[in-house]
Amino acid sequence: MIIRYIILIFLATISFLGVSQEKNDLYFKAEAYEKQANYQEAVLFYNKFIELDSTQFNIYLKRADNYFQLSEFQQSLKDYKKAENLNAVEGTYGIARCYAMLGEKQKMFESLENHLKQKEKQSQASIKLDTVFEKYHETIEWKSLWMKDWYSQTEMTIFDAEYLMSKALYVDAIEILDAFLEKSKRNHYAFYLRAMASKALGNNKGSISDLTLALAISKKNDLYFFERANLYLLDKKFKKALEDYNSAIAFNSLRIDYYFNRMIAQYNLNEYDKALDDVNLYLKYYPVNDLANYYCGLIYFAQEDMHKALEYVNYALHTNTGNADYFLLRGNAYYLTSSYELADKDFSMVLDLNPKVAEAYFFRAMCRFELGNNDGACSDWEKAFNLHYIDADEYLRKHCWKNY
Repeated sequence: MIIRYIILIFLATISFLGVSQEKNDLYFKAEAYEKQANYQEAVLFYNKFIELDSTQFNIYLKRADNYFQLSEFQQSLKDYKKAENLNAVEGTYGIARCYAMLGEKQKMFESLENHLKQKEKQSQASIKLDTVFEKYHETIEWKSLWMKDWYSQTEMTIFDAEYLMSKALYVDAIEILDAFLEKSKRNHYAFYLRAMASKALGNNKGSISDLTLALAISKKNDLYFFERANLYLLDKKFKKALEDYNSAIAFNSLRIDYYFNRMIAQYNLNEYDKALDDVNLYLKYYPVNDLANYYCGLIYFAQEDMHKALEYVNYALHTNTGNADYFLLRGNAYYLTSSYELADKDFSMVLDLNPKVAEAYFFRAMCRFELGNNDGACSDWEKAFNLHYIDADEYLRKHCWKNY
């Protein structure tokens, strides 16, 4: 009996994981089409997601946004209303926008007022700048709507800080947030905003500190974990970064960028198989992304699979020929497969794009030595040595300086 019970639990777990993975796949496909402005295809995949799970308000919001882009305002309205029924905070603003496009003025103002009564709402500036409401700006109802003070002092402070940050006035934003947080020490979003402003100013330590304070208040906030992980990644604290990326994904498995950034941490921790899983997941939905293909090439290079490394770095270079790192990777792969002429050309491209890459001088010298160009090799080894590439010293002493 106990064994049967264990088997049933195991089968139920496998089934749950399978459905979860299928939902993630459908969401990622829909989002990828959405980013390509292929809204019709995006709707089809959101439909399939909802067939599996009709309880998530955010999926209705996403489908509603796509219907809106397709000018299918009645369908969009239905989805915004469904989202509102599932979560009262969401959907009201979209409902107002749909009624605006459908020309139903009274219902639009009712919905907009409902939205403004909510705790979480759009800023006054964003609503007034929303083009869907332009034709109503001169109406009595519009002017009357804005005679009422809909926003608390806290909301106005947050909106002011966000506005300043949008204009890259980060010091001014921090000053506002400093004063606000002296009085409101439990506002996790204010800590998050100050963290992002500090990050923009290069103050990673301060940013990490504020994100840690934000997470102490909002303990399951995937965005805060993700942003702190990004800072740890910048500081080369890869283990801490990986821990935070894992937490972010645990709380929200529907953000494809979380997997991409986690892959970078895994790569730097030599966890190549896990890194490949994450980068291949990303490439499944964004196959022409040059940076993802480059990292895939890097991982295969680290695993000494030069054929695969060349395959993926070639994909990257097909999309972007302006990145010296891509040519450097391909040059190194060609060098290790004894394709010295091809490697020489790639190292030369690296140096055309960035003449300060010591590694490119060193390995171009190695190629030229193998190709019988001793003078060229010595010249490049010397340039590498002058750029503090220490390994060049041995080759200069052995092959060059003894001739002087």
